[in-house]
Amino acid sequence: MIKKPYLILLAAVCIPTFLVLNVEIHAQSIPLETINRDLDSITVYGSRIASSALTEGKNIQILSKELIQSYSASSLDELLAQVTGVHITTRNGFGAQADIGIRGSTYAQILVVLDGQRINDPLTGHFNAYLSLPIEQIHQIEIIKGPSSASYGSDAVGGVIVVTTKNYHRYALLKEPSSLQTSELTGTKSRNSGYQLGSRIGSFGSQRHYTGLDWNTARASTDAYASITRIDGPSYSNPNHPSITTAPSNYRSFYNQDQVGISQAYRWSSGWKQYLRLGYDRRDFNAKYFYTTSSFDESIEEIERYWGQLSTRKEMNTFALVMDGMIQQTTDVFTFNPNFTPNEHTTTQTQFHAALNSLSTSNVDFSIGLQSLLKNIQSTDRGNHNRRGIASYAMVRDTWEIHRKYSHYITLNFGLRADYDPSYDLQFIPQFSAKWRHHWGVIQSSVGKAIRAADFTELFVSHNLDLISSGRNVGNSNLMAEESFAYDVSYQTPGLSLSYVPFIVRYSVAYFARDSKGLIDYVYTSANDIQGTFNLEDDGYYFYPQNVNSAFSYGVEQQLSMVLRSEASPSKGAMSRAKPQIHSSKRNTNLSASLHLGHSFIRTSVDGPVVSKYLLQHPRQQFNSQLRIHAKDVGFHLQMRHLMINEELGNSDFFVIASPQTLIDTKVSYRNAPNIFGTGNDLSLEWTLQVRNLLNKEYQQVLGAVLPKRWLTLGLRITNAKPIN
Repeated sequence: MIKKPYLILLAAVCIPTFLVLNVEIHAQSIPLETINRDLDSITVYGSRIASSALTEGKNIQILSKELIQSYSASSLDELLAQVTGVHITTRNGFGAQADIGIRGSTYAQILVVLDGQRINDPLTGHFNAYLSLPIEQIHQIEIIKGPSSASYGSDAVGGVIVVTTKNYHRYALLKEPSSLQTSELTGTKSRNSGYQLGSRIGSFGSQRHYTGLDWNTARASTDAYASITRIDGPSYSNPNHPSITTAPSNYRSFYNQDQVGISQAYRWSSGWKQYLRLGYDRRDFNAKYFYTTSSFDESIEEIERYWGQLSTRKEMNTFALVMDGMIQQTTDVFTFNPNFTPNEHTTTQTQFHAALNSLSTSNVDFSIGLQSLLKNIQSTDRGNHNRRGIASYAMVRDTWEIHRKYSHYITLNFGLRADYDPSYDLQFIPQFSAKWRHHWGVIQSSVGKAIRAADFTELFVSHNLDLISSGRNVGNSNLMAEESFAYDVSYQTPGLSLSYVPFIVRYSVAYFARDSKGLIDYVYTSANDIQGTFNLEDDGYYFYPQNVNSAFSYGVEQQLSMVLRSEASPSKGAMSRAKPQIHSSKRNTNLSASLHLGHSFIRTSVDGPVVSKYLLQHPRQQFNSQLRIHAKDVGFHLQMRHLMINEELGNSDFFVIASPQTLIDTKVSYRNAPNIFGTGNDLSLEWTLQVRNLLNKEYQQVLGAVLPKRWLTLGLRITNAKPIN
């Protein structure tokens, strides 16, 4: 029976815990009006209609490039693990394989978008944190919580992760020659170039080397990168499966990765501009106990990905015509045991998108577009299959000014998508959001429908094998698409100044709920109950994907942020809104500090007794905290995560998470600008010391994949930017 969600909401509001702020703020020289101005200036690429953070009705959290650089992280999953309401399940700890969940969603319900293009591999919904470029290339990450199928189609059920690279951001700004006069690297005018060199070495034989090059003019922007990672990881026995005798040398978590890519943005005459990106990513790693606990498991996995993207944009007086496409090919070779024949899968995904967007300065904006998506798989155990989908959508946004003096605004967003896929035929997907901005804060709400078709693994895994041993996954070709309806409502205070306390404080709370019909999940099923498959053991049990009749997820997120003010002048009263001040452009680097606390509660109920593999894997409660201090050239960052699991998992034989987990990471950095060979201030050196898993916890999140204990790394990053005469 589903408990009344409003009781949880009432308890959470009466006994507040705290959470992370949407946008990182450097507070030493930024008064409130500047904070609000900066929020307004942030472009949200996750909307088909380009907008600011304060005009979106959806719940969107933004990780800026400054915040990304401050984190003790080296991969996308490590960055997202610090966001309230986001749950990461990893099997390696080095960024090799990780699943993303948002607000209790399954891993397959999260869509990842890179520079406007979806990059989820159609082979499986697994490992959607697999990003084909280094995090040094990232300009911004948006976490859109809630359904976004009206914008992006299938898979955008729990949310969307929108990754924008630095050069794609420059591409968006290429309008007039003056748009790129100030370089992100140098702050100089006219032509400019720069490079970044970075190296990190540490325990577990870890090495990572990065090289990035930039060359920019007012008309064009070009970048190139190369990254090499080598980790000879720790050796472990499996404490949760003592019956399995494993030599330490056979359980070494090695991880190797090579990445290379190039991109160019160019502005043609008459308002035309284009963006091109080519990339290659290769990784191989020990996958032992990632998927099974078999004594024969000696798994090794090798993945190669090629991808290319071409975007063209024509800007007119009031409209912009956008056309872009992407093709990516991924080859995945999985060797369970050297004596077994490897499974090899090659997937190709081709997509095209065309849209007409309004550029008017009026309160009403709109976007209409067409999308097509072609997926292909050639697999030794899943067979050869194709799937083609087409869709059209329309989105409208209207902003009403209620009272200019008190900054009262109401913004309404409506979207409708007509989506066709062979697995669910024609579907109409609506979406609505609203935001009320006033001088005492922001209230926003959104509702929407989402849909997800089964991936190739859920449909066909193991179908081409002669005999499937008990405990393996078996595909279900009769799966229907899952549908869900979700809504949320949230409130965020303005920046508040406490009397006689030099902090700016923000607090927000959000309630969310999602009702799913026909949700796809793996259920532990007897071979006698599996129809149409003849390669099973008669008395075996298998993880068999099924359409669960009904699942309801709901919860509460809360966030608190305290940021040190530049001028700690006391104000009258116990608490008041910070008053506007004249902001100096000169940055005060003497001291800055911020504290961010977050908490999320998630509960999922399923009709009927279901032994689920992934549905209930999200933590029931999750706490996040980050402390950042910067004094002159020295920076300190401390981050903590505490996970409290669902009771259903603690009593399950298929999961090894048996107790709450507390993980602490820290980072200390020192930056200087030595005058070497007459370089002046063009050269910047940043030294870092990072400690992951500070408490030296031995833990694992799924199956027997033991994650690294305390991991120490030393790093040096060299940045140079110099004008070209």
